[in-house]
Amino acid sequence: SSGINAEYGGNPRGEELRFILDKTYDMIVSVGTFWVSPSYPGVEMFEMMSRIVKPGGFILIVVNEEYTRGDWQNWEALTRLEERGILKCRPMKLLPNYRMNVSVSDSNNGSPPNAAVLVYDVL
Repeated sequence: SSGINAEYGGNPRGEELRFILDKTYDMIVSVGTFWVSPSYPGVEMFEMMSRIVKPGGFILIVVNEEYTRGDWQNWEALTRLEERGILKCRPMKLLPNYRMNVSVSDSNNGSPPNAAVLVYDVL
């Protein structure tokens, strides 16, 4: 394990990110962490993550598509970050069979859920 995973056990929160120098990483990748419920990291983390990613770098988030439909997130925060020139949101891509355990899907009628792949360019 290296980088932030080595320092913070793979579960950073905003408080830990403040100790990381600006423009340290080329990319942040998170799979299965964001938007699961109100207690998980949400859009409020994007400004902090953008600060520690080098300009021209990326933030890549992969989650169950169902979690992108949650009304517990302030999705407008991402629009404001774009308007401020901090990051650019690319269109969401969907991939089938995100998790083969169908019990994690509440709305796919017993089929494995789709993965939502979200890429954000750090400006």
